[in-house]
Amino acid sequence: MISSSLFTVVRCPECSVALTPQPPGAVCPACQRAFDGSRGYLDLRPLEAFAEQTKYLDEALHVD
Repeated sequence: MISSSLFTVVRCPECSVALTPQPPGAVCPACQRAFDGSRGYLDLRPLEAFAEQTKYLDEALHVD
């Protein structure tokens, strides 16, 4: 179960609007994106993958 106090601070990663609880997760009232909470936590990952990766990837870190 996701704490009700979490919903006082959590925001949609796409549009920054406060999320509304909707068991088992949450939904953004502005963009209507649904967030899964079936595993006991909200999955707030952005829809799009990041274009750039960190320069400290595991294989590159051990080469230096």
